[in-house]
Amino acid sequence: LLLGVLPFWDGWMQSRRFRAGLAGINAAVVGLLAAVLIDPILMSAIHNSYDAMIVIAGFLVLISARLNTGIIVLGLVLAGWFI
Repeated sequence: LLLGVLPFWDGWMQSRRFRAGLAGINAAVVGLLAAVLIDPILMSAIHNSYDAMIVIAGFLVLISARLNTGIIVLGLVLAGWFI
C-alpha cells in the first residue's frame, strides 16, 4: 500500500486541503489512542495514590530527563513492585 501511494505523496502534500485533512485524521487517531489508554489501561492499573504518584513521577522523568525509555520503564516497574 505504501509503495503504491509513494509516487503521489509529494503532489498530495502540496495541497492545503489534503494537509488539513491529514491533520484532522492525525488528531482523531491521537484521540482514539488517548481513549484506549484511559479506559481499560489506566482504570485497571491505578488502584491507589501510590500508583498515581509513580505514574506522575515517571511522566515527569520522561519529559525532563534525557534517559533511555527502557531504563525509565524498568525503574517504574521496580518502583511499583516494591510498593
